[in-house]
Amino acid sequence: MTNSNIVDLTNLFKSGNLEEAEKQTLEALKVNSDSLDLYFLLGEIYSKKQQWGKAVNQFRNVLELDPKNKKAETRIKMISSIFNFFNPDQFNP
Repeated sequence: MTNSNIVDLTNLFKSGNLEEAEKQTLEALKVNSDSLDLYFLLGEIYSKKQQWGKAVNQFRNVLELDPKNKKAETRIKMISSIFNFFNPDQFNP
């Protein structure tokens, strides 16, 4: 996979065509199963679709390949904070 292919997939994601971006990224991962960029992009796609579990799994794939990847660590922490959010006012009528 070349950088231009990843840029094309990223542009597809940024244009809001999430279904097609997901489909093409999954296809690219079949050929390039060790691509940090593809796993990270797929995590971003799932985050945008609010599929948090799938997103975390993709960011964990990034960390398996690169344990010191700060961007993936940050995304996992961000998603964890979404899950751990608690607003006591919503329980007070």
